[in-house]
Amino acid sequence: MLLASGKKGYRAALPHARIKTAPPRLNRAMGNASRVMVQANELEDVTETYKDFMCKFTGQPREVIEKDVGRDKYFTPEQAVDYGLIDRIVQPDSMMFDKQDYESMLASSGRGRPGAAAQPGMA
Repeated sequence: MLLASGKKGYRAALPHARIKTAPPRLNRAMGNASRVMVQANELEDVTETYKDFMCKFTGQPREVIEKDVGRDKYFTPEQAVDYGLIDRIVQPDSMMFDKQDYESMLASSGRGRPGAAAQPGMA
């Protein structure tokens, strides 16, 4: 749900990513019957909120979310775009950049840290 709730247009995944949606869960209901009932009611409320948010974030109809919320569901990036979880698939080549020598750039700017080049153990 965190990925889907991102700002539209900025939600992205790499091509080999796997994206999982998981319904809210209750770890263990322990205690007396009234405590277990309170936890079960809270889980129902949280699940309804989860469904509302997933409808809002993905644009999927409530019926689709109702069907999918009962279990973990895995998506390829392509499926996640179609479902509305992400907006685009980022290609690794578009993320490439040239290696920079930041130390020399910093030194030539005159803003280097005093003694940064003469740290013990640094060669």
